[in-house]
This record gives sequence, C-alpha cells and structure tokens, in this order.
Amino acid sequence: MVTDPVCGMRLGRSDAAATEEYRGHPYYFCSSVCRERFADDPLRFITVQLD
Repeated sequence: MVTDPVCGMRLGRSDAAATEEYRGHPYYFCSSVCRERFADDPLRFITVQLD
C-alpha cells in the first residue's frame, strides 16, 4: 500500500491513477488532479512525510 501525498488516500501501487517521480522517489496518486497539485509544488506535500 502507498499513500497519495496530496489527499492522504491509501491505495495499492497497481491502483494508482497517476505517478510522479521527485528526487528519485516515486509518488503515487489517486487521480491526475492530485498528481498535478503535487507537480506544482512537491515540497508542500512531502515535507510533512520527511519530518
């Protein structure tokens, strides 16, 4: 299971509607809308997970 960093939804990797790689790490998204929000400002969404 993975977590969409934008909305927090838990989903299986194979169920992800979209993916994006940032700094060598793949991120999985429930929708293209969440992927687009992430792509606009990745640090807004991943800093919470890194702390």
